[in-house]
This record gives sequence, C-alpha cells and structure tokens, in this order.
Amino acid sequence: MRLKDEKLDLIEIQKNQHEDAKVNKQLINRLEEKLSTNEIALSKLALTLKGRATILSTSLTNEKEKGRLIKKVHKDHVSSLQDEMKGALKQKESKIRNMTILHQIDKDKVSERVREQGRNRADTLRQQLQAHVKVANVNGEEKLMRSQKASSAARERLKVSILVPSHHFYVLTHPVVY
Repeated sequence: MRLKDEKLDLIEIQKNQHEDAKVNKQLINRLEEKLSTNEIALSKLALTLKGRATILSTSLTNEKEKGRLIKKVHKDHVSSLQDEMKGALKQKESKIRNMTILHQIDKDKVSERVREQGRNRADTLRQQLQAHVKVANVNGEEKLMRSQKASSAARERLKVSILVPSHHFYVLTHPVVY
C-alpha cells in the first residue's frame, strides 16, 4: 500500500513538473512576444526619427541609445527568467531522484522482509517434513518388525508342515498369507 502511495506521489510530481514546464513555456512565449513587440516599436521609432534627422539628430541618437538599453534590459530579464527556470527544473529533478532513491530503499526493505518470511516458512515446512519423516520411519520400522514376526511364524509353520506326512504337501504349494 505504501509503494502505491509513493508511486502516486511520483506520478503527481511528474504531472506537476509537466504543468510547470507548460507554464514556463507560456511565460517564455509571452516574454518573446513582448520583446518582439518592443523591437517592432523601436524600428518604427527609428524610421520616424530618420525622417526628422536634420532637426532632431541629437534626439535621435538619444532615442536609439534608449532602445538599446531597453533591449538589453529585456534580454537580461529573459536570461534571468531562464536561469530561474533551469534552477527550478534542477530542484524538481533532484526531488524526483531523491524520491526514487527513497522508493528503492523502501522496496528493498519490503523485499528483504518477504525473503525473511519465505525463509521462515521454508524452515517451518522443513521441520514439519522432518517430523513426518520420523513418524513414517517409526511406523515403517514397526510394520517391518510385525512383518518379520509374521514371516518368522510362517517359516516355523512351514517347517512343521514339511515334517508332516505327504498328504499335507499342499501346504507347501499354497503358502499362507497373513
């Protein structure tokens, strides 16, 4: 039952990890869309500023610099988020590895317990078998002794019947069965 619970826990962790991966992918997509939107906006701004180049050349240089800084900030932010995601994924993988190790340890303990129970059951059966063999040997020896006594008695009767005159000869050809 405990193994099933742990297996369900592992499945739940895997589901959560899968859902986390989906959420992280959505976050990346959203950030990439924002970055793309910002790049498009910067491009339009650059075109507008080029049209006013003679009047606003100083302003144009300042706006371009702003755009580069914004891009750099966004790229740094995306990179930071990716690093955070990688760290979170590593933590999840570490937790799963730890859970797998604990699961294996528990499985080994259960296996050892089952082996011990099997050894105990085998010992019990071996002892029962030895007891049955002893009883069978005793009964066999008793039957052998009775049979030897009966055979001895039959031999004695045969000796007696051989000494009797020939009209009792049929006794030799038809042994007595006890």
